[in-house]
Amino acid sequence: MNGKSPLQISYDQGTLLSAGPSRVEVEGVFGNAVWIWNPRAQAWRREAFRFRSINTMLWQRKLAYSEQASAWTDVRWRGVDLVDLRGEPTNVAKHWWKAKRGVVVMPIGTGKTEVALRLRRENAARQVLARLTLLSDR
Repeated sequence: MNGKSPLQISYDQGTLLSAGPSRVEVEGVFGNAVWIWNPRAQAWRREAFRFRSINTMLWQRKLAYSEQASAWTDVRWRGVDLVDLRGEPTNVAKHWWKAKRGVVVMPIGTGKTEVALRLRRENAARQVLARLTLLSDR
């Protein structure tokens, strides 16, 4: 950031990590609202979902930086056995399968996720989206 060495951004445990720049340099570029000093790590830290806005800000200001935060890595999920659907979730899945479309509205804890996973595994649709929404009685 001072022209001698570029800002370095990496990914660490769900956050962005930036080592090197002083507080004056960071606040000069980002203001005091973007990065948060983490004394344990001796580095600047911020939530990973802010990567795009930070990256855009640096690009717009034509500042030298290097980043390893956007490097994709393969995620290997171990095999997961889905639970057998019983009761209402079974009926919901059957109706969805028959129509090949629909909206699943069920109370919390009644199996929306299991229905969505089952439909996805059975390739009932190109995309099955389960939106888990907490509804209040306001």
